[in-house]
Amino acid sequence: MVAEALFEHIDVLGLRKATAHLTADIVRHGLAAALPEEVGTLVCGRGERSSADQHRPALLVINVCWSPSG
Repeated sequence: MVAEALFEHIDVLGLRKATAHLTADIVRHGLAAALPEEVGTLVCGRGERSSADQHRPALLVINVCWSPSG
């Protein structure tokens, strides 16, 4: 629910990169100015693994996109 209120859509570009597009409401209320341009978070994938080393979390970098609308 929180993600739906904040983001118009999120483009996931593999395990390590994503772009989050803020909603017009978030921009209009000024909340976008409080968010950083880039956020990093640790994620764990699921599925087949070829070695135990791949069970470590990966850093997912999320670019936060917004443009003020008038």
